[in-house]
Amino acid sequence: FSKASRSGDSVVFVAVSLDPFNPQSSFVSLPVEEFGITKGDPYEFDDLLSGETFRWNGSRNYIALDPHNRPAHILLLRRRSGRLRGHDVFV
Repeated sequence: FSKASRSGDSVVFVAVSLDPFNPQSSFVSLPVEEFGITKGDPYEFDDLLSGETFRWNGSRNYIALDPHNRPAHILLLRRRSGRLRGHDVFV
């Protein structure tokens, strides 16, 4: 599920596996247009549980959850704000 602030500037996406025994993986579809992202733009998610950063593109992306080391993702959206020295900048 996802939750956005009223203004849309803060978006959190949560994925949780309810299977306590087996790893699960799937493609998820996000309504990126509702978050102000055009279909071709990259965006990043910071995982608030693991500290990892994931760069995604488009509305459909792959996730993998494992009950032993990653039973959930709590992901904070960061949109691309521009480029600096040839690299994308996300805020």
